[in-house]
Amino acid sequence: MPASPDTILCQPDVKKGCSACCGLFNHRRLDRRFLAGFLERNTEEQTSCFQISDAVADAFPGPVRDQASYICPFQGFVFPGRPGCLIHPGLRGEDLRDRSFFGKKICDGFLCPAYSVLTEAEKKDLICLVDDWYLYTVAVIDPESFSWIMRNARDLCAGNDKADSFRPLVLSALNMHARCLDEYPGPVFFYALPEYNLAKGGYTLTADDERAAAERESIIKTMARLVEKAGR
Repeated sequence: MPASPDTILCQPDVKKGCSACCGLFNHRRLDRRFLAGFLERNTEEQTSCFQISDAVADAFPGPVRDQASYICPFQGFVFPGRPGCLIHPGLRGEDLRDRSFFGKKICDGFLCPAYSVLTEAEKKDLICLVDDWYLYTVAVIDPESFSWIMRNARDLCAGNDKADSFRPLVLSALNMHARCLDEYPGPVFFYALPEYNLAKGGYTLTADDERAAAERESIIKTMARLVEKAGR
């Protein structure tokens, strides 16, 4: 099992959580409304009688991005606005994760690529600046793009390190990037860092192609307008 990280990204605080490793972003549709509906339905099914529903566990989730991957039906809103595992011992009082495809051992030991890509400072910035579960997960599944957003947000704020000065820029950029991820047809979450590095050229902001250049230009212009508006 990997060493415990200094900063936890999975459930960092009471305001948000991430269930990307449960396959949430393997759905073909990645818009907020669709993913929230999926999480809400699972939450209702699994908590209505506090019983585990085998019917839900066996249900096919619909169109997916990677047929070889998995979308766990035991993910939902463990608290309002906070996705997570509905069969985790911290929520249930008993550990039921062996009913899932991955099981307790894999779930306990897994760390997604964001843990390796983001610096400790960037992890802390992410947790501090982004409380919205959807945008938070977008940053986690594409950590290189979040790093790019943070660098440019700080540059545009001319060294002003107050979180309130560049939080609107970061949230706006993540919203824009989320739409691009939704439009991209392939997988956008990978369990291993080498897989992420191989595939990221198709959707990250740091890719060296016209698509990424156009998205970067659009994001910079939007963030610059926000800085100008705040300075008036």
